[in-house]
Amino acid sequence: AKEAKVILEQSNLKVGSIISEGEILDTINAIVINQRPLSESKLQAGDMVDLVIKQFIDSLQSTDSTIIE
Repeated sequence: AKEAKVILEQSNLKVGSIISEGEILDTINAIVINQRPLSESKLQAGDMVDLVIKQFIDSLQSTDSTIIE
């Protein structure tokens, strides 16, 4: 989640809500498994992006996650 925040800031975007999937023990090192709006969306500087995080990558049950570019 830490890397996602840096990428968003470099793109002049802001972190919106952080939604946890399952138990999160360490939000800094959690894995971003999805985002809203999706990466294909057209955003303007200052827009907020919600992040869906999960604690461990090996606990992912789905492969339809979106990568922040």
